[in-house]
Amino acid sequence: MVEWKVNKSQRRCAVTGRVLEVGETFFSALKEEGENFVRYDYSEAAWNDLTKDEFFSYWKTHIPSKEQQHKNKLKIDSEAFYTFFSNLHRQTKPKNQLFLYLLGLILIRKRILRLEEIEKSPDGEGLIIYDTRSKEEIRIAVPEVTEAALAGARQELEDIFECSTDD
Repeated sequence: MVEWKVNKSQRRCAVTGRVLEVGETFFSALKEEGENFVRYDYSEAAWNDLTKDEFFSYWKTHIPSKEQQHKNKLKIDSEAFYTFFSNLHRQTKPKNQLFLYLLGLILIRKRILRLEEIEKSPDGEGLIIYDTRSKEEIRIAVPEVTEAALAGARQELEDIFECSTDD
């Protein structure tokens, strides 16, 4: 499995270099650069001046206070996960398969996607998922991975989105 190495939020606007303040709303965006995704953070003002087409995925968030940090760490941003899943499933890169599978399971658990069927074939198992928003059926291969690889991918998602998928 190829691992992504995505940097955590730097809490600094990528355009101006200004440190983002506690309580401030900003945008985080992932850009595909080579074989990896790179995370950039933007103040609202800087974000409004950018062309969004260059980003693979993005979401609106805010800088939590110290009291909110622990509380927020326990929640996932369902909209950010859904957007990332939607963009990811349109690609066919093998390195994305584990993350697509993991995101699909999380979104099924959050009732954003619906599991229709588990398909078995000589090539392996697959999930048939119905996306109630886009009204499309999505097939996701169940990757053959170790528990360690699955745990590593899950940790990478938690690091990217600064959350816990254990809810």
